[in-house]
Amino acid sequence: MAEKKGEILNITDKIPRAKVMSKPLPQILDEMDDNIRAAAEAARKAEQAAKVAKDAASQATKASTEVEKLAEEVRQAGTKGTETALLERVEFLEQRLAAMEALLPNEKVIILREITKEDAEKEIRELFSKGDTLYYSDIAERLRLDLDLVVDICNELQRRGEVKINDNALQSR
Repeated sequence: MAEKKGEILNITDKIPRAKVMSKPLPQILDEMDDNIRAAAEAARKAEQAAKVAKDAASQATKASTEVEKLAEEVRQAGTKGTETALLERVEFLEQRLAAMEALLPNEKVIILREITKEDAEKEIRELFSKGDTLYYSDIAERLRLDLDLVVDICNELQRRGEVKINDNALQSR
């Protein structure tokens, strides 16, 4: 044994401890790949939403500038006929602005939970036990689960006869 300044070094302190893997490496790599793809897709959607929001903000700024100019024209005009025409123009611009706001994306960002398939199935069963008609997207959003996982579990539940498809719900959406 080697000594260092009065201490005895334990050889096991320098050997890294092995970790016991509970999943096969290919499965871990597949999960990592899926997570990377999901993160890349979320980043792509966020980038698209940011571009749309930037364009909408630019359009709103332009409309705001036009409204300011019109308001100044109204103040300077002073005559009833010109004032009415300008007010109509302001109303038109307000309608345009409302239409642009309606085009803004309404996407929600959902942070997905890491959960076992068994636990996810249990939670999905609990949702269905309330008797509601649920769409895959509703389940994924409420439980913050991956949509593919929700579809797989629901298909399994349907095959086992635990849930059924409501044909009326498919037609009404």
